[in-house]
Amino acid sequence: MKPFTSLSALLLYFCMCHAELDIPSSKTKVTRSFNDWFRKHAIVSNKVEVADYGNSMGRGIRALKSIKKNELVMSFPIKMSITKRNIEDIPKGQNLSRIVSETQAIAIFLMHEKSQLRHSRWRAWIEALPETVNAAVTFSDQAIAELDDPDLEASVKRARAEFQNDWEELRSNIFASSPHSFPRNRFNFETYTWARLIIDSRCWTLKGTRLCVPGADFFNYGVSDDQNNPNSNLLGHFFVDYHKVGTHKSVDTVDIYSDRDCNAGEQLLEAYGESNNIFLAQWFGFAPIPNPSDFVSFKWLFQPNRGSHSEEKLSMLNLFRGEIQANFKIRKIDTLPDSVLNYLKVTTLPSHFMEKCSRSRDKQMLLACLAPHKSAAMYDELLEILQDKLEGFRTTLDEDQALLRNDMPSEKHLMVTVRTHHKMIIQHNIAMVKAFQNDGALKSEL
Repeated sequence: MKPFTSLSALLLYFCMCHAELDIPSSKTKVTRSFNDWFRKHAIVSNKVEVADYGNSMGRGIRALKSIKKNELVMSFPIKMSITKRNIEDIPKGQNLSRIVSETQAIAIFLMHEKSQLRHSRWRAWIEALPETVNAAVTFSDQAIAELDDPDLEASVKRARAEFQNDWEELRSNIFASSPHSFPRNRFNFETYTWARLIIDSRCWTLKGTRLCVPGADFFNYGVSDDQNNPNSNLLGHFFVDYHKVGTHKSVDTVDIYSDRDCNAGEQLLEAYGESNNIFLAQWFGFAPIPNPSDFVSFKWLFQPNRGSHSEEKLSMLNLFRGEIQANFKIRKIDTLPDSVLNYLKVTTLPSHFMEKCSRSRDKQMLLACLAPHKSAAMYDELLEILQDKLEGFRTTLDEDQALLRNDMPSEKHLMVTVRTHHKMIIQHNIAMVKAFQNDGALKSEL
């Protein structure tokens, strides 16, 4: 081999050799370490593994073989999950678990384990967790104002105040009273924020117990067919269809089932229950587009004791026994909820139908009476409400989409994303309602 004639040639040779050796990056080492640790402790672990999917998604779950919907893909022992009982296993926590909440107990435990990482049984998992979570509960008023919706802004600020109050309660009642057990350099607002946001974004409550399940927390978000039910009450009920408490080989476990089909080698995603974007932004630090579970809230114009036939309308609405509320939600799906359609039918009935339908004895009888009522005018109130909401924003949808293509602070980007998707929901429903009106007008002409 000829001798190197310059320092640059020497550096080039070193870089080429370094590439050929394929030395794993620290990020890759952490991922491999977690997968080794997970396989050691999990009951079912041969169908998936954690993989790196870049800065936008971070670590996620990769299918090692083809997976079908409702197939068990992961089973992890509860004793190796993080629960309030874990805090009793550390000297500092033997008495604390009885005087703090589940979330606070787990936060203390995570803060302790991270401060003693070399000795932690969960070291491989903690090292694989994100260092920060860009959650809206930590945002400034200026960033929150980008939502351009007073109700949403107030909701985020309330959650932020509760978050800060929880910290202050823990600081004053526990940490400040035992400074030797909880030194400030390890148990402070910064470390609490990390632990608390890890809990809120990655841990669940199953059968009344708050717990963090290593491995199961690495599923990235993906839309599920289950989210397209127009009559869902948006409380996340289908989440428990795929996350269950079980027993395998006499070991109590948390079992994760796939909510979709997935080919080998692909990333296996899951829906996070039926969570809307402001909830996801508030605690998880992201707002997906599209998200069929995201919604915009509105209020109907009807008021009892006002307007013609108000008594008859109220009696009919009451037959739905709470299904129709003064406030309602609209999503970006291709149909309207039954509750919305039924409200519109009841409140726009022609006078000659009003007396007959208001004498209905129950919901089924009323629905049969309402069935023939279809007209373009039926949608006027909904269209008015949607258009008023859209016109009330300071920016247009096109302007928001242009903003998102530019660089901006992460806090602002997240809030603009929430705002943008809400406008997409409204515009989608305006177009859909206009199509319904045209269809109704055509049928009336026929």
